[in-house]
Amino acid sequence: MRSGVIITTTVLLSSVTLTSRVDAAHGPIAREIGGATESSSTAVGRDGFSVLFSDDFESGLAAWSVIDVAGVGAQWGPANCWSVSGTASAACASAGSAAITCGESYPADMKTWLIYGPFDLSDSSYAAAHFDFELALQCERYHDRFFAGTSTDGTDFAGTFWEATTETGVRMDLTSHLGRDQVWIGFQFESDGSDGRADGASIDDVSIVAVSPVPDQYGWSISESSTDPRDNVGVPWPPQVRTLYLWLTCVGPDVAGMSAAAFDVFAEGGLLLGFTPEGGFLNAGSGPSLLLAVAGCPSAPVRAGSIAVWDQGSGFAVCLQPNGDGVNGTVDCDSVNPLLYPNDHIGYESRGFPGSPCSSGTLCTEEITVSVDRTSWADLKALYR
Repeated sequence: MRSGVIITTTVLLSSVTLTSRVDAAHGPIAREIGGATESSSTAVGRDGFSVLFSDDFESGLAAWSVIDVAGVGAQWGPANCWSVSGTASAACASAGSAAITCGESYPADMKTWLIYGPFDLSDSSYAAAHFDFELALQCERYHDRFFAGTSTDGTDFAGTFWEATTETGVRMDLTSHLGRDQVWIGFQFESDGSDGRADGASIDDVSIVAVSPVPDQYGWSISESSTDPRDNVGVPWPPQVRTLYLWLTCVGPDVAGMSAAAFDVFAEGGLLLGFTPEGGFLNAGSGPSLLLAVAGCPSAPVRAGSIAVWDQGSGFAVCLQPNGDGVNGTVDCDSVNPLLYPNDHIGYESRGFPGSPCSSGTLCTEEITVSVDRTSWADLKALYR
């Protein structure tokens, strides 16, 4: 991937307030807030990934609004000078009375917008959203520039400016707009009064994606084995401290590993003494509330730590449950839009009860079946008489 120049500044609140007062004669407003990430393309269309809009410009710009704000006769239009997929893209000066052909310099004093929307992000199942595009840019640094951003009114856009020469994939976050039923994305190119460069800005493969975490992607278990995450049933022991193990047992098809997790651990019939993380896991929680973090995006099965429990002699259960904030979930390893997924889970049982008192029913789509050992501590003692 070829890197480019991204200029990011902070806009003071007073400036934002002033620029939000739009003069229709000057067209939409572009405000610099940053937030763009150079990124390779990400697969979409998987479970939980909803493609709300995509355009490779092979059929033109019918879905878009094009505005020649400066009135110089050069504006966004379809072009075949550069593309990532297919043969077409959208280029900043390929339409209008002063349109250029491939390799020609864009006009001076131009300012043109390409806008799509509104689209709807009000679905309560959405946990994150972003839009992606491919960019090829040739312009005079410090004089001409390209902008990409988002808006909630179709007029006041916030985003990022690019200058100079770059060819890269870009992802911009839309998560702050979740809950809104009208959102726009926009691209602007503007030049000053000096001579331009060849072609200017071209974009291709624009997509808007909303993400909804799907269940059965992370499964946790509590086992009495340090090598087998599914040893979830035991028998009572004489009163003593027992050591159990917390495992990330499985991951589903839409995630590669984990970066963090949060939930509570609780005991029935025994006394929970503490949790000790291991294997690179860190615990920022306290007491029964675990707040785990780990580097390296480990996948399952992996042991996250040990749990000390006082067995009073009649057996006990140790389970996972939501914490005080209602969270029993695991965070994936997406560095741009990390998502919190609900956990599947199964606890540990040594009281001889049928089934598990704290099973979610599945572990990563696999139905949980638990064999019950009904042996009691009294039965065990009888063997030694």
